[in-house]
Amino acid sequence: MNDFSLPRAERLRHTKDFDRVFRQGKVLQSDFFTVMFVENGLDYNRIAVMVKKKFGKAHDRNKVRRWVKEAYRTMKNELAKGFDLIILPRKALSEVFEKLSYFFVQEELYSLLKRIGK
Repeated sequence: MNDFSLPRAERLRHTKDFDRVFRQGKVLQSDFFTVMFVENGLDYNRIAVMVKKKFGKAHDRNKVRRWVKEAYRTMKNELAKGFDLIILPRKALSEVFEKLSYFFVQEELYSLLKRIGK
C-alpha cells in the first residue's frame, strides 16, 4: 500500500470509536484547531475531521475538510502511531479562512499533531 494514501481503515467511522475519543480523549488546541486523541491499540492512526455548520457555507466546510485530510495524509509518516484523532477547525479559522493558504493550514496542523504522543 502507498505510504501517502489514506485508506478506509485509517478513517474513524464507527459511533463507538467517536464516543470513546470524546469520553476518554485528551485535547490539544491552537488558535485554529482542536485535536482530540486517544490511543487505539493499533499500529496506525485513524482520523476524522468534523466541521460545524457555524464554520460557514458548505463549500468552505468541504474545502477545510479536504485541506485537513490532505495535510494529514502528507505528514502521517512523521507522526506518532496508534491514536484515534478527531480534528475540529475552530471559529477563529472560519473568520480568516478566505485569506489563508493551504500551506498555512498545513503548518498549523503539523505543529499541533507533532505534540501527540509526547
